[in-house]
Parts: sequence; structure tokens; C-alpha cells
Amino acid sequence: GRPILFLVALALLPSATVAGTPGAAAGEFLRLTVSARSAALGGTAVGAEDGVVLIEGNPAGLGWARRPEGVAAHAEWLGGVRLESLAGVAPLRGGRLGTLGGQINLLHASDLPRTDATGIQYGTFAYRDLAVRAAYGRLIGETLSAGGVLTLLSETIDDASGAAVALDIGFQSRPKRWVTLGAVMQHIGTPLAVGGSGYPHPITLREGVTVKIHR
Repeated sequence: GRPILFLVALALLPSATVAGTPGAAAGEFLRLTVSARSAALGGTAVGAEDGVVLIEGNPAGLGWARRPEGVAAHAEWLGGVRLESLAGVAPLRGGRLGTLGGQINLLHASDLPRTDATGIQYGTFAYRDLAVRAAYGRLIGETLSAGGVLTLLSETIDDASGAAVALDIGFQSRPKRWVTLGAVMQHIGTPLAVGGSGYPHPITLREGVTVKIHR
């Protein structure tokens, strides 16, 4: 039978936001994850070893990939906010030359109420966030993997829009076959300005470990 029955994810250290405070950060939707697994693990999926979730979790894990994989997702929230996602990974020569990955995320809403300074509504407006990611991960030796993600981000609010670029850099180590440790620095990029001043991305440092429990 299959030996892997459980995945236990533990946070080595709390995730730390290096830049970005409420009302003073751009691209906050980059924190959203399409993967239910990653969300359930509270962001500790940086120690995960496989799947397209690694594009938004920790690109270093792509170095372990040995087969192509793709996923499409749709989510809806209150207020008519919707998230669309399409992602895939493709090992190069069985992973010997590393693995390429790509993802397109679109967060959008229309007919949002427009209000003035006194709170009186006078019409509606639309909102859209688009992130296009290109990822690459590769093994360095037998127990270490490194990877990166380049993200092109576009944000539109009503008739104002802006664009920026962000970078994720991650590492993973597998000292034992049943343990994977990971760390990733996310959203290092240029300020995003939408109709005014530019604001930094929510730069985040995450660490985690995945333990496979055999029976």
C-alpha cells in the first residue's frame, strides 16, 4: 500500500511581513492562495514538495517535480468578488534541467458601491488585480533545491491603473527522505502606483517543514 498517510506541517518561525502596513501596501492580493491545502496549512506549505501550489508557495519545491501538472480554479466571495486562476508546471528532461512553471491569477469585482466623503453612494465602480507568474526551480545536489518566481502585477480601480514587478526567492532542503525544510522571501519588487503615490509590496518571509509519517 501507499506508505504516506499524513502530512504534518509545522511553522519553524512565524511568518514575518517585512514591508507593508494597513493602507500603505500595494498588491495585497498576492497573499491569497488558490490552493486549499496551502490555506489549510496556514502558509507553511513552503516545505511542501510537489504540485503547482509551489508557484505561489515556494518555487524551490519545483526542483523535485518529475511530471507535468496543471490546475484551473474559480472562487467567489461575498460582495461579488471573484478569483480565477490557471497554473501549470513542466519538468525539463524529467527534471534533470529543472522545472518551469506559470500561473495567471485574476481577482475582480464589478458594481462595487461608490461613495463620497460623507458616505453617500453615487454609482458603482469596478476593481481588478491581475498577476502573471513565471517560475523556475532546480535541484542543487541531492538534498537542496532553489527557485524563483517573477510576477508581473497589474491593478485597476475604476479608471485608474498601475503595474509593477515582484520577485520571490526560495530554498528547500531534504536532509532525510521524510523531512523537507523550506524558506521563501516573497513579493520583493517595485512600488505599485494606482492613481497617485506608489506603495511597496507586502514583502513576506516564510519558513516551514513538512514531515511525512509512514505506517
